[in-house]
Amino acid sequence: MSAQPVRKQIVVEAPQQRAFEVFTGGMDRWWPREHHIGKSPMKNQILETRAGGRWYAVSIDGSECDIGRVMIWDPFGRVVLAWQITSQWQFDKNFETEVEVRFVPESATRTRVEFEHRNLERYGVAAGASARTIELIRADGHFTGPIEYTLDEDGTFELAGLSIRAIPTPGHAGGHLSFLIDGTDVFTGDVLFDGTVGGTRAPGHTDLADLQASLDRLLALPDETVVHPGHTTPTTIGVERSGNPFVRYFRGEAEPLDERARAVRAVAHEDGRHTPLAQAAERVLHGEIPHRDFVDLWSGGLDALNAIAFRLFGPRLTVLRDVLLVAWLAALTAAFAVAR
Repeated sequence: MSAQPVRKQIVVEAPQQRAFEVFTGGMDRWWPREHHIGKSPMKNQILETRAGGRWYAVSIDGSECDIGRVMIWDPFGRVVLAWQITSQWQFDKNFETEVEVRFVPESATRTRVEFEHRNLERYGVAAGASARTIELIRADGHFTGPIEYTLDEDGTFELAGLSIRAIPTPGHAGGHLSFLIDGTDVFTGDVLFDGTVGGTRAPGHTDLADLQASLDRLLALPDETVVHPGHTTPTTIGVERSGNPFVRYFRGEAEPLDERARAVRAVAHEDGRHTPLAQAAERVLHGEIPHRDFVDLWSGGLDALNAIAFRLFGPRLTVLRDVLLVAWLAALTAAFAVAR
């Protein structure tokens, strides 16, 4: 059986070298945190920038999770990666498909990035269905294939002898659905995971209020319901209701949430330039700064600084962005000190 490669392309307003460096050396900045197969939430994504280099993620608990390796390293024209994640979302050193990314200069300041994922027939019977589904999704994310079922909210249908209930769970994505199978197993996609929850910053997201409402909808299921997330390991509704720190925080059952603050603190201490961030994270952990205020200001400020620095400085982004970042962190820490 053969499967057609998946090919996509995008044009970015950046020189070829800058586009290559951001994709490879800056992968941790753009890779969605919820797209992770480790048992603990992701802290960093690392691509070793050399032929034969590892491609892996580091989790908050310090564990490492392999993704693949660098097959061809050709700065600044292309990179070929071995994707060694199976259809069961597990790393397998004996399995690989190939991801080639080409960086084609269209002008001195514009680059066409061409993406190809090939050898998909190695996925076996799952390959054809996956490739066909991707072909039917337009660039704006809309599905163009035939629609077999039109469901009401919480609608139920029969398929292959199974009773399937579609549960609307927006937040991570506006049209997100979770599927309850025979009342015993629920596939939650990118909403509820083992020990964490999905984000609301990926393309097509809605907002935190939607995510919280979706979690409440899922947590109304019986404790013994088995949860199958889009990434990481299965869990149960009961385990997540009682032990998931994000769920407990959203439900008002826990002290101010500190897991993300711990992650921020770990990154800050690892990089001595970000001392104000380390200090602010310590204050979150000691209950001196509300967790949500800190995370919202930190995340929003970092996004704004990245955008401004890229517009102003282009290829000189790295050093000058750090100057702005330290200034922002110092101002943020000072503002909380004054407010207190």
